[in-house]
Amino acid sequence: MMKKLILTILFTLVLSGGAFSASKTNFTIKQIVDKGFKLTHVTNEGRSSSSKTVLIFQKDLEIFMCDFYTEKEIECYYLTD
Repeated sequence: MMKKLILTILFTLVLSGGAFSASKTNFTIKQIVDKGFKLTHVTNEGRSSSSKTVLIFQKDLEIFMCDFYTEKEIECYYLTD
């Protein structure tokens, strides 16, 4: 229960502001999953085809976030610097 609360707070902070500590990576979603990370959260900021989708992956205390508008524009960030 506490783990989900912490992830929810972290996720809210990430989406609410442009200034957060993250390192952009060149990893693909497949590479993140192959490293043992599990998809824990999915959110879509709208219902249109131009809305942003955010994926959160976690393994132990490490977290990756990937966001995209289309499959060709996926950006992934390592959040636990």
